[in-house]
Order: sequence, then C-alpha cells, then structure tokens
Amino acid sequence: MDRNLKDSINTADAYSDDCIFCRIGSHNSNSLPGYDRPVLQTADFFVIPAMGQFIEGYVLICPREHFINLSVMDKELYSRFLDVKKQVKSLLYEAYGQHYSAHLN
Repeated sequence: MDRNLKDSINTADAYSDDCIFCRIGSHNSNSLPGYDRPVLQTADFFVIPAMGQFIEGYVLICPREHFINLSVMDKELYSRFLDVKKQVKSLLYEAYGQHYSAHLN
C-alpha cells in the first residue's frame, strides 16, 4: 500500500461521527441501549456484545481510535489489541467453556 494512503487512512479521523463504534466508544450512542456498558474496557479498546449476535457470547473488540481496519494500527497498539483478545478469551472460557474461546485463536 502506498505509504501516503496508509498514513491518511490511519490518521484521517481519530473519531468519526459516521462510525457507530466511534459513537459507542465515546458514549455518544444514546439510541443504542446496552452498548454504554462494555464487557471490558482498557485505555485503547472496549469490548461490547455484537448487535444481532448469532451466537451467545459473541463480542466485538473495538479500538477507541478510529481505524479503517486492524492492518493500519501501529505494532504497539496491535500488541495491546492481542492482550485484550487474550483477556476476552479468558472471560469467554470462564463463561462458556472451551467451545466459545476456541474461536479466538
């Protein structure tokens, strides 16, 4: 990917009014009851139940900063994402057993 394009995608908007996850992360989601109580929060990420989940326990790990996708995160932030993923896996294992936590490998 062209470096200038990657930089513009990564830094264009730390927050986007059009992004539902940005609105939830900033507590600007009054129209979405239940999503103001994340399952897990860190300084960089919040974890929420998926809207319309097909499987009980299905959650989304969302960065607080707006990114178009994980590939544009810097290595340090991505490492913290992997730490949160491990925490979520542990919580899912506690709540649902091996079957659910296997999906986070």
